[in-house]
Amino acid sequence: MKITFFLVSFLFVLSCKSSKLEQEAVNYTLLSSKYASWVGGQPGVSGFNFEFAVKTNAIDSIEVTGITVNNQKVSFENLKVSGDTVFILGSYTNSRPKDAIGQVNSAPINSMGLPETGEIMLKLGGNLLKCKIDSFEKQPTSYYK
Repeated sequence: MKITFFLVSFLFVLSCKSSKLEQEAVNYTLLSSKYASWVGGQPGVSGFNFEFAVKTNAIDSIEVTGITVNNQKVSFENLKVSGDTVFILGSYTNSRPKDAIGQVNSAPINSMGLPETGEIMLKLGGNLLKCKIDSFEKQPTSYYK
């Protein structure tokens, strides 16, 4: 009887400890947000490449669900992982819309302007989170022919 009580008590203690581990808070920190502008060889073709570094304790379950910069959607590529840091690469193209023949028309360029603020929508450990971007570090501009 004592052995049974001991085994039941031991299993109960183990199950309490494992549930505490599962409920550990998901932490994340935006370490850096960088951008580099680029200019294409065609008139009106330019854009930005972005790199964001996010440190998290839920590295195995991170998923990027969206990125906006200056209220514009940024396309992104998932993820390069280094230790407990995830590097997210994104891009945005400022371009003039083309007409039916494929010629660039004179409509205004769809442009976001210089990156100022934004946010990264993340899914970490089943939680949907918004990582606010307050500033960007400018990198050198690239020119293409």
